Amino acid sequence: MATLLELTKGKLAAWEHLPNKALGQNFLIDGAQLDVIAGLPVFEGKTVLEIGAGLGTLTQALSRKAKRV
Repeated sequence: MATLLELTKGKLAAWEHLPNKALGQNFLIDGAQLDVIAGLPVFEGKTVLEIGAGLGTLTQALSRKAKRV
């Protein structure tokens, strides 16, 4: 199974996109940190507005906890 880093690199390569840090583009590639963020009780059963959804990694994780993303 591919790691989150490998999946992220693959998606960016497929779209021929290079992250631009000057534009504040950062991608969550640490699965443990993703679990910590998405696992916070503050999201459970709530509507969550995610700004700058990026590749959807966090969105997907939040959708398992939140009522609506």
